[in-house]
Amino acid sequence: MVFPSGFFRFLSENNVQLQFFDKYGEYLGAFIPRRLVASSSLTMQQALAYNDESERLEIAKQFAMAAAHNIRENLKYYSRRSDRLILKQTIDEITSLIQEEKETEKISDLMLIEGRIRRDYYNCLNDILPADDFPFIKRSKQPPEDPINSLISFGNTLLYRRIAKEIYKSKLDIKIGFLHATNRRYESLHLDIAEIFRPVIVDRIIFTLINKKMINEQLHFENLNNNAVYLNKEGKKIFVREFELKMAQKLKQENGCRVSYGNLIKAEIRKLIRYFEKGEEYRAFKYFL
Repeated sequence: MVFPSGFFRFLSENNVQLQFFDKYGEYLGAFIPRRLVASSSLTMQQALAYNDESERLEIAKQFAMAAAHNIRENLKYYSRRSDRLILKQTIDEITSLIQEEKETEKISDLMLIEGRIRRDYYNCLNDILPADDFPFIKRSKQPPEDPINSLISFGNTLLYRRIAKEIYKSKLDIKIGFLHATNRRYESLHLDIAEIFRPVIVDRIIFTLINKKMINEQLHFENLNNNAVYLNKEGKKIFVREFELKMAQKLKQENGCRVSYGNLIKAEIRKLIRYFEKGEEYRAFKYFL
């Protein structure tokens, strides 16, 4: 693809981000206008918090515990509509693991617990989704090896980039994450925030698409020689449409106001900014069905 002269200058002058994906929906990179850069003073506050092991752990716990809570809410929703014992058992197990997250004293242990929660959650997918049409064996990422993994990977990529875009529009530094290690990635903070929203945005979209038969294994996926399975063009269109609808969907808050998921993501970023700038307590978003 060749861009005309002045194209990137136009994007920069108008503060427009441009993100690049390959044909399979894998993220390749982005053009970020120079004006959309983090505040140096806020970056310093983030860095100080990251380098303070105790403070970093407390922030990371907020992300991990909110993610686990939101996963548990999904399971509760389907448990109320099913007599599957595994759902109730997994809810109890995750409740115990959330307590372990609360008590752990190391980021590495927190990540291990988070992995156990995800594993238990994914083991329930065949009890939430029609296993005959969309069987799920295990999580596979690079490449995704079945339709369910393809949906998860594509949805996660959409969410990661949406959150990254909002972070770049804020004063936060996307390079400094807390749950996900900063030193191995160019970007990591968006992955932390995505942990909170993956269960309530990406997973709920997948459940809707499959349970309402809006997507079909034969019609909307393509298989490659390396055992990779990806959404085809039509499948991506269906997913993106549902993703945008979900981002616009409004959720009733405790104060009675209705706020869209898109604005909840922005609010999460603002909460973090207030934490670093003003020392306000940070509590990650939790979903209640």
